[in-house]
Amino acid sequence: MRLSICFLGIDGSGKTTLAVSLCKKLRLHGFNCRYVHISYSIAEYVPLIIRMWIRKYTLKPSKTEIRSSQNFANSSNLRLETILAFLLLVSAFFGYIKETKHSKHQIITVYDRYLYDPIINFFNALPKSLVKCLMRSLPKPNLIFLLDIPAEVAYERKKEASLSFLKSQRELYLCFAKQSELNNLIIIDAECSLNKAFQSIFSYVNFLLKIEGNGNA
Repeated sequence: MRLSICFLGIDGSGKTTLAVSLCKKLRLHGFNCRYVHISYSIAEYVPLIIRMWIRKYTLKPSKTEIRSSQNFANSSNLRLETILAFLLLVSAFFGYIKETKHSKHQIITVYDRYLYDPIINFFNALPKSLVKCLMRSLPKPNLIFLLDIPAEVAYERKKEASLSFLKSQRELYLCFAKQSELNNLIIIDAECSLNKAFQSIFSYVNFLLKIEGNGNA
């Protein structure tokens, strides 16, 4: 049986550190495990100033309000957001295929980010029917860890994005967790020490895999 575990969360929440630590820990327990970082290859070729404009545009308060599917069809702004969402999703999907094509013999794959991230970035701007359709069509991990952390704390850890952006993005992740109906999504308090967060994460993985031993990173 092959298993997949993914980490979601805003920049600075500790996704990479915890995902890599989990992968190392599982290898110590004898599991064939692979770490995969899902990237948006298309976005890498877009100039930074344009990427920042897109972030600012899509996360305006008026854009993150829940809208009806009726208004969606008549809104040019929402059509643009849909195009952007699909471009990111397609890009992430190709990244997913590229990073996992050599993992046929891996028992466990640990994902740093996942195909859900492009959907989350546009979660409240897209019709719920479209979101549900996308969610049903994507491969579903066995465990999904959402690392929740106050934007102020994440900003102090990693000052690559603005504080206002991190606040808006955190709201989208929490909204996604509440409305996605993923029964295997677990919210982890990432404001505490990374070691404590890891112990909490490992307890869930331990329950899934029946691993002996403690959860120290």
